[in-house]
Amino acid sequence: MGLKSLLYMVSMLSAVFGAVAINPVIGLVGYLLSYNVNPLSFWWGYQVPGFLHRYAMIFSVSIMAGMVFHFSRLRFFKWFEAQEILMILYIGIMWISTFTGIPTDALGENVLKMTKVTLILLMASHLVTDIKYFNWVVWVYIFAAFISGFEIFSSDTVSYRGGRLDMGIGGSDFSEGNFLAAHYLMIMPWVGIKVLTGSWKVRLFCLMTTAFVVNTLILIESRGSFLAIGCGVIMTLFLSGAKFRKQILTLLACGAVGFIFLADASFWNRMHTIETDQSTMDRSAMGRIEAWKGAIGMFEDHPFGVGEGNYKRIIGDYVPQMAGRDTHNTFFRCLAELGIQGLAVLLLMVQNAFRMLSRIKKQLDVNDPGDQEFSLHILALRISLLMYLVTTMFLTHTYVEEFYWLLMLPLFLKRCFDNERYKAYTAAHPEGTA
Repeated sequence: MGLKSLLYMVSMLSAVFGAVAINPVIGLVGYLLSYNVNPLSFWWGYQVPGFLHRYAMIFSVSIMAGMVFHFSRLRFFKWFEAQEILMILYIGIMWISTFTGIPTDALGENVLKMTKVTLILLMASHLVTDIKYFNWVVWVYIFAAFISGFEIFSSDTVSYRGGRLDMGIGGSDFSEGNFLAAHYLMIMPWVGIKVLTGSWKVRLFCLMTTAFVVNTLILIESRGSFLAIGCGVIMTLFLSGAKFRKQILTLLACGAVGFIFLADASFWNRMHTIETDQSTMDRSAMGRIEAWKGAIGMFEDHPFGVGEGNYKRIIGDYVPQMAGRDTHNTFFRCLAELGIQGLAVLLLMVQNAFRMLSRIKKQLDVNDPGDQEFSLHILALRISLLMYLVTTMFLTHTYVEEFYWLLMLPLFLKRCFDNERYKAYTAAHPEGTA
């Protein structure tokens, strides 16, 4: 067994043991790191014993056991917040669609996968209730981005198609280039925040991460991600507070210069193919339009959904040239398969994510250093949500786990904020909590 394989195995088993014996959040960090890095996407991952490949199940069991053993240390005021209720309802609609939709011989893998995702998310939302733990989650994403970005930069085994990076490195949900680009866009606002506020070592590490990520984004040549970056920059300028506005403008300017310097002619040629006029669109863009029309046709015939996983199976009946193809749109896929009720719940989850961030923002004290940290996390989350949502218009994240982590992160931050406020109140009024 190679050194990397051994290191991963020891780290994984240590996290599993730590989740049960010390703190279940350790297991959650291990799960997130394994999900984002995915050892099977690296050559050394295949040297890890087979039973450890099922990291999701192993970590889920250890986290659950840790929550039982350390239940008294959990800190939350309500068992279920609105976002959790919506997530449970969404999965319920997904299950119902397998019975009310077009009959099929097999139960779709997506509904089983998303049920497991919901369970881990519900555990996570009751564990990440301290700003320290929230920062742990942020660092997992940044560290995983560094690993995958460095691997793509240094490896000669990644695959290209039509001159573009076609494969991703890391989690199975972003093993394809465009999905990896969306994954990076989710993380980059936090990288920027750490550059603004971290020590020189933190800044150096985050700048290296940025360089690897930008290099990968250019290699992928994702038009949807390019549009998302533009929207993210505009929103950053609009939302950034006075305290960090100059630093943020400087970072954006440096990032733009670096991006332009690294981008080659192939990248810009592809970006120039972005069109709104259907008569001049390329085949890829026109295929998306046809797929969306097919989804609308399905909805008109089946307003409550054709059933989870059935879009690809029957799209050929609506658009023959798209047989077996995907919608390349998260919300159209949701509408076609889960019906109007599924789309309504998904949109409510998106709206509620932004609503929670706005409510926290209104309660912050701009002169409190602790509140400034929350303010920066809110800024990063807003930009991450916006850019990721732009990519959902061109990619199908309907059954992608990361999408729902992003929608739940505002709830994590809310519970962290509630606990910080409670600790401040008890410190100021010890007689009222005796």
